[in-house]
Amino acid sequence: MSIVFSSCSRQQPSESGRIRWSLVLILVPIFLLAGWWLKDSLTRVQPREPKRKVVVLGFDGVDPRLCREFMDKGALPNLSQLSRQGTFRELGTVNPSQSPVSWSSFAVGGDPGQHGIFDFLTRTGGDPTYLPSPESFVGQIEARFFGGIPVRLPKAINKRGGRAFWDYAAESGIRTALVLVPVTFAPPCLPNGLAISGLGVPDLCGTQATYFYLTSNPRKVGVAQMTEFGGLVTLLKRSGDSYHAQLAGPPSPLWKQEKSRKSDGLKKQKDSIKSPGLSLDEKQKIQSEIDRLQNDLSAFTAHPQRLSMPIEVVPLSEPGTARITIDQDEKVVAVGKWSEWYRVRFKVTRFISAHGICKVLLQSVTPDVRLYVSPIEIDPERPAVPICCPPNYTRQLAQKIGLFKTRGWESDTAGLKEGALDEKAFIEDTFEVMDKHAEMALEVLHEDDWGLYVAVLSETDRVSHVMWRLIDPRHPAYDPVLAAEYGDSIEKVYRKMDDLVGKFLNEINPLTTDLYIISDHGFRSFHTGVNLNTWLSQNGPGGDASRPFMKLRLPANRQYNLQDLFSGNTDFFKASIHDPVEGTTKTEYYVNWNETRAFALGLGSIFINLRGRETWGCVARADYNAVCDEIIQGLESLVDPATGKRVIRKVYRGLEIYHGPYANIDSVAFPDLVVGFEEGYRVGWQSTLGGITDQVLVPNRDKWSGDHCGIDPSLTSGILFANRPVEASRTEIIDIAPTILDSLGVPYPTLQGRSFAREGTANP
Repeated sequence: MSIVFSSCSRQQPSESGRIRWSLVLILVPIFLLAGWWLKDSLTRVQPREPKRKVVVLGFDGVDPRLCREFMDKGALPNLSQLSRQGTFRELGTVNPSQSPVSWSSFAVGGDPGQHGIFDFLTRTGGDPTYLPSPESFVGQIEARFFGGIPVRLPKAINKRGGRAFWDYAAESGIRTALVLVPVTFAPPCLPNGLAISGLGVPDLCGTQATYFYLTSNPRKVGVAQMTEFGGLVTLLKRSGDSYHAQLAGPPSPLWKQEKSRKSDGLKKQKDSIKSPGLSLDEKQKIQSEIDRLQNDLSAFTAHPQRLSMPIEVVPLSEPGTARITIDQDEKVVAVGKWSEWYRVRFKVTRFISAHGICKVLLQSVTPDVRLYVSPIEIDPERPAVPICCPPNYTRQLAQKIGLFKTRGWESDTAGLKEGALDEKAFIEDTFEVMDKHAEMALEVLHEDDWGLYVAVLSETDRVSHVMWRLIDPRHPAYDPVLAAEYGDSIEKVYRKMDDLVGKFLNEINPLTTDLYIISDHGFRSFHTGVNLNTWLSQNGPGGDASRPFMKLRLPANRQYNLQDLFSGNTDFFKASIHDPVEGTTKTEYYVNWNETRAFALGLGSIFINLRGRETWGCVARADYNAVCDEIIQGLESLVDPATGKRVIRKVYRGLEIYHGPYANIDSVAFPDLVVGFEEGYRVGWQSTLGGITDQVLVPNRDKWSGDHCGIDPSLTSGILFANRPVEASRTEIIDIAPTILDSLGVPYPTLQGRSFAREGTANP
């Protein structure tokens, strides 16, 4: 989702219309408040007591093997207590074991066919169908202005389908609280309840992690201002004793308006070429206009005009310090220490500003000035879009416990991954965030006598992603010096988890309350990237390279970045072509779609170029199963020549592993094949971003060294701890929803998951 504001008009109100505009300024807030009151009054339900209360404390990415290891050495006393007195078991995850997929399945009690979230990445469903969507599991409605006055506020749309178990609970009268639960953005408004959104909430730029790296050394900036994973590198320009730059924010309203106009014009031409009765000459003319408009839109989209705000750095006489001003907030910052929160704003119109908060890490003042500015969070006291319901609760919470990060991907993993942050700065920030989230979770727990309480902390996942290399000496990025200093980072974040579990144990009466400690998946090492589209372009049936599954027509000569993935960029799957005569550069598909039978997107999804579903589909329905069989046979035979071991454990058919309304072969979001990698392997970075590399297998020398995405779900089970015995024949994440509803005494329709309670073990 992007937090953007589009304007319907640039015209300012005339003198004769000032009274009308004054009325608008007065009435719009009244109508908005009335809407919230009306919504609350219509959904108000008489509260009732549950059969038993339920508290769920989730920790993203906690691995059962590491839990056992740390428990055996006495590092997790509270979880050890739960294991002795109640339950500790592995919790089966879903396929694929990706956080938005797993937590969505947790919510609805079913596999992705029940909710429609199949990957971190989905497709637009537009024309052409091959483009990734910037709205993977969160959609958007943009704000609109008329003459600078808001006539529609921005809001998010949760794209997860199905009904969550907390909806059943709240609607039956159970007081319900959700704290940072993934895929709850936009926040659900629960009767007698409260929800603070988690994974899915963007930063103020509309992304998950746009950080800023500023330097006074022009040699450090380079040609590319946007890094591979979303950082913005900016040159600080010297003026006397100070240095200045602009921090880029969301796209400007006028740029968004012009982009929409160009997109509408392109769509109109694409619709017109489908008109019956057109002559060949007419079709050629329309196609020529489509090509022109497409190139124009691509060039326009490649250079977005953004809102911005100033930053000034003034080195001080005291060594290692500087006065740093962002927008109008000024602080003295010391080298190597995180600043306090800056309160900033992007001015959208004369009447509207988008408010945010950020921190600064000053890295050097001599010989070069260097600093890191964290992604700009939505200000919890003045959110640009609703991030909780009731909508004023984060304001109240911030006034009690202080400002906090609101972004769903709360850790600055991208900054560490790309060298803009070091391990020390990353760990300090992430542990501080975890402490604040723990404080938030306890504050909400004390807020009311909840019948159902669910909180999820994600720092366990983030630390594991980037620090796994320091516990795996065989990893290509292993560094013995760093391992000596930071090799215990994962254990430390597990200890912090255990501390919070202990605090919850002190708050909960086991005679009246069921407590579940869960994770959505585990973790494995990621030492080798697998470029699926490279494999598809080099292999055909039976290994016949002359008939590849993906046919290339041009060299894939672009290095893709995260902006390409989440900006809705129409240059996906395209190469850059320079015309030396004209001095221009245009883009064309490097894929010959008319002869391509399959392509990969996301973190392990493969799509058949199916006729009738895809824009240039060439595979007939009668050949669908045969093409799937050929790809499965080839991929499951892939061997790493460096080790002699298989790369892929199993390739799954979407129609066999998914069940429900979203398991629809005609949907562009539905993956035909899902790759389950062996331990150590995962989709390569450029393959994920839309590129094709020369090699199928590439060593992962990146700091992002641990993973679960795409790794076979049999290798990535999560954890289940409970304060009561659970002896069910299976324990999977889809079983949690019906188990909770049975404990609460709330009726529900048939779910795919199976309740522990109905086996007579969770609630004797």
